Amino acid sequence: MFGPFIPGSRGTFMLDGVSIALAVVLPVLAFSMFQIKVRRNVAVHSWIQKLLGVLLLVTVVLFEVDIRINGWVKQASASPYFATLVFPVLYVHLFFAVSTALLWTYTLTLALRRPPRLDAGDNLTKRHRLFGRLTVLFTCTTAITGWTFYWLAFIA
Repeated sequence: MFGPFIPGSRGTFMLDGVSIALAVVLPVLAFSMFQIKVRRNVAVHSWIQKLLGVLLLVTVVLFEVDIRINGWVKQASASPYFATLVFPVLYVHLFFAVSTALLWTYTLTLALRRPPRLDAGDNLTKRHRLFGRLTVLFTCTTAITGWTFYWLAFIA
């Protein structure tokens, strides 16, 4: 499809793009958390989370299509870590990536069913808060493990 986006990378355009996108998603996610925790701005938080949810869904679909069309093993086989670290790190990354997708889906579904209120102490709001925090944690872990895999497989 397209060639590498990051100079020196053996990855496809989408592999490079997803790595860069994660570097953008994390500060936006932090800004959204700031809006809800400090500013108590539910509207901005909600809008950002819905936008991120849609963008992440589209990105994951395009990424999966790219992987199915272009693969990744051939490009990664040139890595000095291919026979040792690439696959174990990939499996750890996939655990967090799949878990994160499930957490995002569940947390957004909770909020869309009945938007949580800042002043509410009900179980739905508490559950949304708990799963929101887990989603942020797993999103950060997905990014870190993804970048680690990317470097081992396509840069080193």
